[in-house]
Amino acid sequence: AKIKKSSPLRVVFVSRISEKKNLVGAIEMLRRVSGSVIFDVYGPAEDLDYWRECEVAVKKLPDHIVFNYRGALHPAQIPDVLVNYDLFYLPTMGENFGHVIAEALGCGLPVLISDATPWRDLVEKKIGWDISLDQPLRFSSCIDACCEKPEDEYAVWRKDIRAWALRNIGNTDSLEKNRRLFLEL
Repeated sequence: AKIKKSSPLRVVFVSRISEKKNLVGAIEMLRRVSGSVIFDVYGPAEDLDYWRECEVAVKKLPDHIVFNYRGALHPAQIPDVLVNYDLFYLPTMGENFGHVIAEALGCGLPVLISDATPWRDLVEKKIGWDISLDQPLRFSSCIDACCEKPEDEYAVWRKDIRAWALRNIGNTDSLEKNRRLFLEL
């Protein structure tokens, strides 16, 4: 897996682009980040009115935050894409499970998500953060903490996250099989 280069931090959002997934909130929280960030967004823009709100929010980002919309991904492509990033970022308003969160962890990515998913106590597990959406500054400061973490420490952290995921979730192949079963139901 590729690892963090000292700068900029490569942050990824993979989800449907809809109000529930809170991309506008994700973009707005990036405005308070002081480190250099590349923020790549993958997912179908289902709700065009909401996508326009996202585009308005992007225009207010400072120059050191680079936003790229990368389009939709086929589910099988997700692990190969995720592995190229440093942080998975999804301040969603709610998930029943969040397969993509599991996949991010399986790729050794720390995850920065809202507390509106079953993925909880991430700080204690040392695999990321689950934060209440009414604390937007905490999201920003977590991204800055990732920007500031030395590259060697980041590499070790990612290795530890991947090991945690293998112990607790299984590997990405078994996740993919579970997803296929789920999609076929």
